[in-house]
Amino acid sequence: MTDGEQRARTFLETLARHDWPAAEARFDPKMAELLPAEKLESFWVGVESNAGSWVGIDAVALEKRGAFDVAKVRCNFAKLHRMAQVSFDKDGRVAGLLVGPDLEEPTRELIDALARNDFVAASRDFDETMRTALPPEKLADAWNAIRAQAGDFVSIERIRVEHQRGHWIAFARCSFSRREAVAKVVYDAKSQVAGLFFLDAAADTGWSPPPYADPDSFVERAVQVGDKPVLPGVLSVPKIAGPFPAVVLVHGSGPQDADETVGGVRVFKDLAFGLATRGIAVLRYAKRTRVEPRGVVTIKEECLEGARAAVDVLSVAPGVDAARIVVLGHSQGGYLAPWIARGDGRVRGLVIMAGNTRPLQELIVEQARYAASLYPSARFAHQAVEDAERFKKAVEDPSLTPDQAMPPLGGASIASMTGAYFLDLRGYHPEQVAARLGLPMLVAWGKRDFQVREADYLGWKSALGGLPQVTFREYASLNHLFVAGTGPPTPAEYEMPAHVDSEFIEDVATWIRGLPPHLN
Repeated sequence: MTDGEQRARTFLETLARHDWPAAEARFDPKMAELLPAEKLESFWVGVESNAGSWVGIDAVALEKRGAFDVAKVRCNFAKLHRMAQVSFDKDGRVAGLLVGPDLEEPTRELIDALARNDFVAASRDFDETMRTALPPEKLADAWNAIRAQAGDFVSIERIRVEHQRGHWIAFARCSFSRREAVAKVVYDAKSQVAGLFFLDAAADTGWSPPPYADPDSFVERAVQVGDKPVLPGVLSVPKIAGPFPAVVLVHGSGPQDADETVGGVRVFKDLAFGLATRGIAVLRYAKRTRVEPRGVVTIKEECLEGARAAVDVLSVAPGVDAARIVVLGHSQGGYLAPWIARGDGRVRGLVIMAGNTRPLQELIVEQARYAASLYPSARFAHQAVEDAERFKKAVEDPSLTPDQAMPPLGGASIASMTGAYFLDLRGYHPEQVAARLGLPMLVAWGKRDFQVREADYLGWKSALGGLPQVTFREYASLNHLFVAGTGPPTPAEYEMPAHVDSEFIEDVATWIRGLPPHLN
């Protein structure tokens, strides 16, 4: 047994004994800050509440990922097996911990069933939505289409498992007779298959421009946004004579990267490529919580400082028309866009892209209830509703204090949020702030959005509908990511590789280009 394997065994056995201080002592500084003993206890107790009491370790495999050693540990609990991934830094300290279902074996079984044309067996673990959308006969058609392109199935080369936005995803790299492909299998919290996609091997980690983009029509360069910390960004600049309008892209909730990557969609990269092709400079940057979450106490540190620093960058960028600097906010970014523009005369317009008008805690409850409606017999879904309602009650408690820890959601705390974060947002009504700005605005919403609902869109319309400088657009087929689809929306559809809708890109570009230019 190697030293790395022994370290992983010892660490997990410490958790199994519920010796939280001893386990925390093995963390590197960042892990110790993100997952102190009390949060580590909540995390592990959540694992045991689903999987049962600890039994032991079945197997350990060690692999190298960049500067880290990653131990994949198959853990045996009383009710379920779980796969733990423990990452170690160069000094042997724990730098990452992930515990999820043991999905390698069911993924192999699914692909093996496809390879022998047993489509009933392959669909055995499909959830209700997948069984309806992809019954055995349609699954056979999809598999035969893959074989027509890639050739006969040969073998599974390797499988990796990731956790993204509440789903566990297995990526199985498969060899066919003509080329390799990657099977992307999305699992829900009950380990049922909620999505199945086959990608080109290059698309497993890569991205291709949307058809409405012309990469030869603009250039991209790296920029630095703000300081303490510096947020890495990308500025897309049209290859045309200036002055041209420019847009800052402000992310949705969570530790987003500069591309706002959500499952198989890179929302902001699509926007940047589409708008830059149409003569508009675009600045996208990594969110503060992605780069350095330490020191984030309120929305000011999380979002406002970075967005305003991005406006700083655009306001002095060569070729940019200072009279046409626009803030485009998606989801949480749309909710905050009026706050960003308030008091900053350099912002000359706003695009609200699926921005909520209701507070976060209301959306969390509504989203949990929607998930429960998708899985009406699942205990975990109803527990999530109870957790969300408990969270909302704590946020709205009149006695909430700035240093008060918030109740966990789904067995985990929302980053390191305390009462200060929500106290700072009390009394903020984005639609009312927007109504007082006097700025041109484009408010856009997709009717298949289950995260930001019609009540939010109507909130904007109620406050801004009488203002001549405000334009409203709604899209019947678009979801929260502004990707087109059909049928009832589910989180699993986010995992499918897709691009932001071309009609929305055209609408945004036309609206921005219509803003009055700078007059010399």
